[in-house]
Amino acid sequence: VQWFSVINSFILILLLVALVAYILLRILRKDYERIGDMERSQDELETRWKALHAYVFRFPPFLMVFSAVLGTGVQLLCLCAALFVLGLFNAFSISSRGTLYTGIIVCYALTTWILGYYSTNLYLSMGGKKWVHNCLLSTMLFPVPVFVIWFILNSVAVSYDSTSALPFGVVATIFFAWILVAFPLSVFGAIYG
Repeated sequence: VQWFSVINSFILILLLVALVAYILLRILRKDYERIGDMERSQDELETRWKALHAYVFRFPPFLMVFSAVLGTGVQLLCLCAALFVLGLFNAFSISSRGTLYTGIIVCYALTTWILGYYSTNLYLSMGGKKWVHNCLLSTMLFPVPVFVIWFILNSVAVSYDSTSALPFGVVATIFFAWILVAFPLSVFGAIYG
C-alpha cells in the first residue's frame, strides 16, 4: 500500500471540505446579519413570503430543455449504478480487451427507457404539450455532442494512422444499436411516462 498517496488524498479531501464549509458559513453569517438588521412589520414580512413562494414554485422558462437535461442525468446515474453492479459481479474481464466499453454501450442502450420516461413525465407534469419534441430532444441531447467530439478525435487518429481509431464496422454497429435499441426504448419510455 502506498501510504503517501493515501494520506495525500485524505489531506486534500479534508482541505476541500474545510474550504466548502468556510464558504457556506460565510454566506450564512451574511444572511443572518441581513435578517437581523431588517426590522419589518408583520404585513411587509407576509408579502415578502408570498413573493418568495410565487418565485420558488414557478416553472422554468425553458421547460423542454430542463426536462431533457434532468432525464439525461437520471439515465446517466442509472447507467453508472448498473455498471457498478456489473463490476461488483466481475462482469468485466481484465484479460478481455473492450468488455468495459461494450458494457457501457449496452447499458446505455438499455437504460434509455428511463430517459424517455423521466423526461416526458416531468415535462407533462409541468404543463408541457409537445411531448414528442421533448422525447426527441432528450434522446439526442447526450449522444449527438458525444458523437461530434468522437468524430473529430477519431478523424485526427485516422489522419495519424493511429491504432486507437475505431474502424467503420464498429461505428456502424454502435449507430445501429442506438437506432434499433436505444431510440425505440426511449420512445417506449416516453409513451409509458
